[in-house]
Amino acid sequence: MLCTVDGATVVKVLDFGIAKLLGRDAIKTQRLTRIGEIFGSPYYMSPEQCSGEAVDSRSDIYTVGCALFETLTAFVPL
Repeated sequence: MLCTVDGATVVKVLDFGIAKLLGRDAIKTQRLTRIGEIFGSPYYMSPEQCSGEAVDSRSDIYTVGCALFETLTAFVPL
């Protein structure tokens, strides 16, 4: 999304609806998924996320790699 900040046009990446809140009050404010549920776009989910295991920043790197692959080739990486 293009926004104007201090007179300059900047690009901002928006939340596409599957981001997870972190912090002290996250449990009180976020009730979208329950423990053990799998939530995401299967083509871009890391193997550990698909199997319901714990994810970390490496899962995000995998997802970005999948998105970049599709951007460059017009095919999902399968």
